[in-house]
Parts: sequence; structure tokens; C-alpha cells
Amino acid sequence: MNFSELVDVAELQSLCESFTAITGAVTAVLDLDGNILVATGWQDICTKFHRANPMTCLRCRESDTILASQLKQGQPYNVYQCKNGLVDVAVPITIAGEHVANFFTGQFFFKTPDKTYFMRQAKEFGFDQEAYITAMERAPVFSPEHVQSMMQFFTQLAKVIGEMGLAQLRSQQANAELR
Repeated sequence: MNFSELVDVAELQSLCESFTAITGAVTAVLDLDGNILVATGWQDICTKFHRANPMTCLRCRESDTILASQLKQGQPYNVYQCKNGLVDVAVPITIAGEHVANFFTGQFFFKTPDKTYFMRQAKEFGFDQEAYITAMERAPVFSPEHVQSMMQFFTQLAKVIGEMGLAQLRSQQANAELR
């Protein structure tokens, strides 16, 4: 089942952009092959440093894979601290009972980050330390309660996306039968 054929990705991108503008929370939707279909508000610490460096990018991909693989059927979401030090959360999107994509938020901290840890990481990976620490300081800190509230919204949104995808799937099947 192809997520992009069942859900209007451009509309979902627009909706997520609005959510990010209101809350400052990052969003992303990835299919099960890891293709990024929607991305909004990604933090500089991730885009300009972690995902730009081959070694830390491997950590990002590994973290994405671990986060997504830990989603169990019926589990509403999974929280994970990535190997580069930030928190990510994934919500499964299912259509007709089939897990077809994941909704992500993240690139935040639960508490003020340990500056020393990130200074060591800057040195280890050859990042411009001042720019890296500035990017770290711009990443939001959300309380676990705030994240739980966001996840209530995201789990409901994932359900609605799945229902829209199911309606589109049924429409495609009905059209095929009519032909």
C-alpha cells in the first residue's frame, strides 16, 4: 500500500506547517522505506550539523530506524532519545489495519541540555563549536506534560490521516470495480 497515493501529502505538509508555526514543534511524515514525505520546522542542530555530517547522520538514521521499529501494533506512540542527544517521538499511521507510515515530532529536549556533552560532540565531529552550541540553545525544551499533550493531538491526527487514506483506498477500489 502506497501512502502517497492514498493521502494528499501537499495538504498534510500545509497542515503541519501551520502546526509548527503555532507551536514551534517539528513535524515529519516518513514512509516505511524512510522517505521523508513531510518536514516542517527542523532544527538547525539537526539539519546543519547532525544530518550534514556522515558520522552523525548515521546516528540519525539509526535512531529513526530504532524509533520506528519499536512501534508496536496498538502502541499510540514511542519516545526515544536519539544518539545525538535530542528527543524524537514517532506515531504509527495505519490504513485498513496496515502500518504504512510514521508521523514524527522531535528535535527537542526534556530539560536544559548538558552544554559540556554538546561541546565534546562538536570537537569529536569537527563542528564549529560556537555555531553548534548556538543551534543547541535554539532547540526547544518541552516538559513531558507538554509532549504528552502534543502526542494526544498527533495520535488523533494519525488516526484521521488513516481514515482519510482508507476512504481514498475504498474509492479507488470502487472505481476499479466500476471499470
